[in-house]
Amino acid sequence: MHDIRWIRENAAGFDKALNRRPLDDESKKLFSSANLLAIDERRRAAITKSEVAQARRNAASKEIGQAKAKKDEDTAQRLMAEVNELKVTLPQLEKDAKDAEERQDQNLI
Repeated sequence: MHDIRWIRENAAGFDKALNRRPLDDESKKLFSSANLLAIDERRRAAITKSEVAQARRNAASKEIGQAKAKKDEDTAQRLMAEVNELKVTLPQLEKDAKDAEERQDQNLI
């Protein structure tokens, strides 16, 4: 399996080595550093988006406790609604990150 970090740092060298292989044009395009790096960028963005949502969910959960301690029910209800929305969207964000990682792994073999 190829190392995506190495490809990030040596894209031109990777493409040069790829061009020495007896591959058809479609395969060369699929395995080019530009395509692999685009997939990697989508994967990294999906992971970041998921992590940000998880962090926000955790922070909002803490804020709910603080709001309830202050007897601020309006803020607590708003935060609970936000946490519930994040609970719904987080599985999809995590799935997107996993799918992007699987696609990258398939192309790095």
